[in-house]
This record gives sequence, structure tokens and C-alpha cells, in this order.
Amino acid sequence: MGINEIYNYLRFLMLPVIVIIGIEFVLIGLYYFLYYRNRQSERKLRIDIKKLFIGALFIGYVDFVLELTIFGRGHSHFLQMNLHPFSSYIEAWNKYSLRDFQNCIFNIIMFIPMGILLPLISRKFKAFKWLFLVVVSSTLFIETYQTLSGAGIFELDDIINNTLGGIFGYQLYRLAASIVYNKRVRMKSLLGNLAIPLLMGLFFVGMNIVYFQQEFGNLAINSFTKWNMEDVHLTTSLQLSSAPTAAPVYKKIIHRDGVEALLQQKLGLSELKVVDDHGNREILLKDKSGTQYTLYLS
Repeated sequence: MGINEIYNYLRFLMLPVIVIIGIEFVLIGLYYFLYYRNRQSERKLRIDIKKLFIGALFIGYVDFVLELTIFGRGHSHFLQMNLHPFSSYIEAWNKYSLRDFQNCIFNIIMFIPMGILLPLISRKFKAFKWLFLVVVSSTLFIETYQTLSGAGIFELDDIINNTLGGIFGYQLYRLAASIVYNKRVRMKSLLGNLAIPLLMGLFFVGMNIVYFQQEFGNLAINSFTKWNMEDVHLTTSLQLSSAPTAAPVYKKIIHRDGVEALLQQKLGLSELKVVDDHGNREILLKDKSGTQYTLYLS
């Protein structure tokens, strides 16, 4: 899924989310102005309005994730599973495909809000173990539902990426809380809480460096999972030769100005006439037998 496709898809899915959040905010506003404000002096009726707003955002976020992963999908992958860790990264590396890497990154980004919003909703989720439990349970639920309903494939990489996203969101929350509490940015807190994006950034930089050091790049046909080939036996009726043969590796790129010279050299053509019309060239050529050819260059 390319960037434009993701943008259009998100724009389509965000409409019901915005409507739901808008309705929630309207209900909260009505409750506050018509009831809560008049009785807030009663201790038992004290409600944290900020948490209500954060809760409304969280409900909208959950609706968005469910639309993206469950309700907005077809049903064509019944009981399909991929339990090979990091296979999506290996496949993207073999293809050197920005599109495939985008899918990995998007799965991380999708769970970042959960790691930020949960600690703001409940103090319990300020403890990492409870937040981690909810994040892992949520992504397991999504993957299980997808594979049972046919809406998607149960992929171990999705669980890993979603969990990384939740942890990163939690780190962002801790970083913001540290800045608010200490009234300044502490370098130790900054580096510690930005460890995941820093490591991911170093990973992608290193990946590009390694790739461009390879003369021929990667082979997209390389397998991204390991298979047991002990019981596989190959036979052929073809007579295979062991003699070395030459094969082209590079495709020669011919610039516009070199086409005419190449044709004259390879085919023995001679130039008869050249007409230049605002950068478009029409060249009349003739071979040794007198046959004429017209070459158009634009």
C-alpha cells in the first residue's frame, strides 16, 4: 500500500471516527453545562472532565483501529497464518520495496496512540506491565479475529510491530510526563524514551548503506522463510551443460543524443536529412541497399 493509497484509505476511514468523536464531545458538553456544572460542589459527583475528553478520543481511536483491521476488510484469507518472525522485513529487504517497509512502519504507528492514551485514562496503565498486557491482548485479538473471519492473515510480525508501537507510545508519554514534572528536558530521559525510533532509524540507515554497497542489489526471489528441504528431491530430463556461458547483466542506457550514432554504427546507416522542429528531431537515414528509414526523436 503506497503513501497515496494509505492517505485515501485513512481519509475514508476517518469520517465515521470524526462523527463518533464529535457526538461524544457534544454529549460531554451537554452533560457538563446542563448537569455537572450545577452540582459540582457535591463531592460524590466530581468527575474529571479532562479524562472524559481523553476517553472520547480513545473510543474514536479504537473505532478507527477496528475499521482499519476488521470492519474495512474483505474475507479471503481463512485460517492463514505466518508465524515466521520478521519475515515481512526480510521480504521487504529482498525486494528492497518501500511499499512493504511502509506496511511494517504503519503497523507500528497504528498502536502508538494506545500507548499514549491509556496512561492518561487510568493510573493503572502508568505501570508498564498492565499497558503491555493490554497492547499484546489487543493485537492478539485483532490477529485471531482476522484469521478466523478471513479478514486477514495471522502474522507474528503484526503482533511484534503493534507491540513496538504501543511501547513507543508509552515511552512518548513518559517523556512528556518527565518534561512536565521536571520543567526541563533531561538527556537521559530523552534518549531512554526515544530508544525505539532511534534504533529503527539506525536500522534503516544501515540497511540503505548495505544495499548500496552491493553491486547487483538484492534478489527479490530469495525466500524470506526457512523450509525443510531434506525430503525434497529434484529430477530433470534436460541435458544440462556445465560449459560456462556469457549472459548480459547490465542493460545499457542509451541517451537521446547517442541513438542516431548507434544506429549508424550497428546497421550501417547513413544520414540523409535532419529536420529540427522545436526540439523534436526527424532524421532520414539510408542503408547500403538504398532503403530509407525515418527516426523520430522527441
